[in-house]
Amino acid sequence: MRFSKSDPERGYVANSIWEVQSVSGDSVTLSDGKLTRTLTPKAEQAQQHIDLAYAITAHGAQGASEPYAIALEGVAGGREQMASFESAYVALSRMKQHVQVYTDNREGWIKAIKNSPEKATAHDILEPRNDRAVKTADLLFGRARPLDETAAGRAALQQSRSGTGKFTRKIHFSGEKVPSAACGAAGI
Repeated sequence: MRFSKSDPERGYVANSIWEVQSVSGDSVTLSDGKLTRTLTPKAEQAQQHIDLAYAITAHGAQGASEPYAIALEGVAGGREQMASFESAYVALSRMKQHVQVYTDNREGWIKAIKNSPEKATAHDILEPRNDRAVKTADLLFGRARPLDETAAGRAALQQSRSGTGKFTRKIHFSGEKVPSAACGAAGI
């Protein structure tokens, strides 16, 4: 058996494998070799997140490392819509020792993986990356203050031994989006 959902209060870890020790009425006693737990899934909803562990889907094994993986991948019929780099990565990255891939067309599947389009995020659709980067840079530079107006800026100028020059220097103090004070220069 395996827990299909983590529950820190009860000490259940998703995808942990347990052996059935006994079944009695509405209860099942499980052991992982170190601990023993008796569950009553019909009586307690929190204990209903258990499943058989002889086979798990690749997505069900998310965050787990299994010793072996068997993947059914392909490009015929409905499988064509599912053939992508992302699905191949999920299927092939869950095992520790051995993976087997069954496919209806090896070359077609490899081609589909290589040619799978990058999926856009909501941010990419609403505001393309280049536009977002320019706006972020403008916003940060607009909020920055000239170096000679702040103690940290004056110290940076003094340390670099260039109190004046042909550059405008500004400092941006740390916040949620900028983890540490950053100093930048813009050519004039």
